[in-house]
Parts: sequence; structure tokens; C-alpha cells
Amino acid sequence: MNRRERLYFTFVATAILALTAAAYWPGLFGDYMFDDFPNILLNQRLDIKSLSPDQLVSAALSSDSGPLRRPISMVSFALNRYAFGVAPFSFKVTNLIIHLINGILVLALSMLLLNAYRRLFNPDLSRRLIPWTGLAVSAAWLLHPLNLTAVLYIVQRMTSLAAMFTQAAICTGRIVHTGRDMHLCLRKGQSVAQDASGSHLVLYPATRRTGPFMQGNGSAIAFVPPCHRSNIVPIP
Repeated sequence: MNRRERLYFTFVATAILALTAAAYWPGLFGDYMFDDFPNILLNQRLDIKSLSPDQLVSAALSSDSGPLRRPISMVSFALNRYAFGVAPFSFKVTNLIIHLINGILVLALSMLLLNAYRRLFNPDLSRRLIPWTGLAVSAAWLLHPLNLTAVLYIVQRMTSLAAMFTQAAICTGRIVHTGRDMHLCLRKGQSVAQDASGSHLVLYPATRRTGPFMQGNGSAIAFVPPCHRSNIVPIP
């Protein structure tokens, strides 16, 4: 995209975030409900008086949910309570902010997947179409009613945070992996050939784990991003 297109894209993306915030705004003034009471309002270990390690650890381990006790979510509730008191408004605003961040991550992840699809399978796919398609996916996700409880049902911040860290990990891992020197993906005994899309075919020795990728010649086939030309070994 050129500079004008980037500005227009940024404007539309900002407008979608603003529309999402406006859609959720009336619900931010709602009260606690259901599991909010035992997990947040009645949980005295979240009523921290300082940011000392002891109090933060106590708050982090104040839930019995799950094998790990969901410490990040519980600390975030404690920090909300420490900074703004027990009024539910601040908790729901924090949930909304996390939801907006998730929307941005959905955009980033969609663009990464579309770029990978273009590189590996459909080189004719327009580069200019990718960010707008990703933005449409992000907008649909941000405004879908399915996500209502993750924002306005305070304790469901646990779900939103799980989604946020998962998406951030995938995006970061993909970016780091793409930026690495791709010759590291080649191991001894692999044969590589370049296909028409600019990707490469890697033949691994067939094993029981390769399953559906089994070929008649006893090898398994898989796609990998382009490696350095100097590392390409022709297939006999």
C-alpha cells in the first residue's frame, strides 16, 4: 500500500475500534453477575493494600479454578481493585480494552495467514487485498455478539486474556520464524525442490507419524517457506 492507502486503512481500522467501543459502552455501566461475586467482589485476597510481591502472589493464587489457578487474570482483577476500587465500571473498561487488543491481533494473525497462503499456494492473490480482508475478519470478530460475555461478564476476562496471549504468541512466533535464516530448516538427508509458487517441497523419510503425507515412493512430503538457493538439493 502507498502512503494514502495506509492512511485510509488506518482511518477505517480506527473507526472500527471506535464503533466497537460505542457498541459496548452502554453495557459498561452494568453490575456484577453470577461468578463475579465469589471470584472478585467477595474475594478479600484481591483487596491488596500495596504492590508488594507477597500481596500480588496472594492475589494471583486466590482462585481455585483450573490446575494453575489462573494467576494472571486474578492479578489483573487485584490491580483493577487496587487502582479504582470495587466499582464494576473499571473492570468492564479493562475487559473492553483487552477485547480491542484482541481485535488488532485478529487482524495481524489474519494477515499473516493470508500472506502465508499467498506465498505457498496462490501467488496470484493480490497483496493489496490481504490487509482489507484481514480487517474485515477483525471487524466481524470485534462486533460479533458471541464475544459479549467476554467483555461485560467481568470474570470472563480469563477467556479474553487466554485469547490475547495465544494470538500474540502465534503472531510473534510466526514473525520470528519468518525472519530466521531459513537454511536451519534443512536437515541432513532432506531433498529440496522449488515448486512453481516459490515454496519448496521437503522429502522426509517416511515414518508411521507422517500419515496422510505418505507417497508411493516411500517418502513424505511437506511445504516449507523458501530457503536459501545455495541449500537447494535437486530431487533425483
